[in-house]
Amino acid sequence: MADLVVTFGRIAGPVMRGRDCRSERIAIAAGTDPTIGQMVCDPGDNEGENVADLLAEAACWVEIGPDSFAHDPLNTTTSSFKMASGERLQKAIQKGDKVSVVVVV
Repeated sequence: MADLVVTFGRIAGPVMRGRDCRSERIAIAAGTDPTIGQMVCDPGDNEGENVADLLAEAACWVEIGPDSFAHDPLNTTTSSFKMASGERLQKAIQKGDKVSVVVVV
């Protein structure tokens, strides 16, 4: 099984700070129900978190938000975005945001 590696941190200038980051591995769920990460963005408690660094170990749909529910946007409007296997991406986050992921079928 593959994971989505998620690191919450803070952008300081052009790069993500190397300290005050926290990470988790979220299993890329097979089927239609996503796996929702345990970390919740709280910039007040976590050194000003404002970015999620994502590394996909398999092709997946990802969604970030307070009520994130990643899914294939087939015939629907969604905030989910696709990541290719091995892709790394950084996205802005806000207080209360979580990350969810589901496999591309």
